[in-house]
Amino acid sequence: METSGRISRYYDDFVRRNPGMKPPDYYLEYGQKYCDRFSSLGPKDLTPQGLEWRDRCLKSLQESIETKRMEDPVGFAQLERDPEAFKKFAYDSHPDAYVQSGLYNLPAQDLMKIGTTPDLKDLFTKDGVRQIVVALGKMRPGDVVDVAKESAKEAWKDVKSTFNDLIKLPKLPW
Repeated sequence: METSGRISRYYDDFVRRNPGMKPPDYYLEYGQKYCDRFSSLGPKDLTPQGLEWRDRCLKSLQESIETKRMEDPVGFAQLERDPEAFKKFAYDSHPDAYVQSGLYNLPAQDLMKIGTTPDLKDLFTKDGVRQIVVALGKMRPGDVVDVAKESAKEAWKDVKSTFNDLIKLPKLPW
């Protein structure tokens, strides 16, 4: 999946369409930065489920921009010329992308890596905190069970061979 260069293409497209105007800071200072950072996470960083989440989420974030652009090209162009409004639009799309891509079906190990990938200076802004609060507000009681279950499965994978060497354990259903 090719997403890492996509955000910079939006930036370049803006510059082409609006000579002399400054593109929204969001494109490179946030969007491209985190697209690159999350794209660089690999199997040593995330579980297979985490990698699938990453790919779905990056695609979903890209699609939110594409959908807005296709629905109303003139309105989108005006939105881009208002950096604060554009940033709000983009940030507002993030919690849905995170959750709908399966954030709460991941083990705690992935959630920790995902949560510690952004810079603190980006997390602890009004917009960053709002994203976190909105995403947490989308958590259902069953999501906690799913996270615990996936976390236990991952932890078991990590320690299983140690126990198998010491004693024979019954085969667990997961």
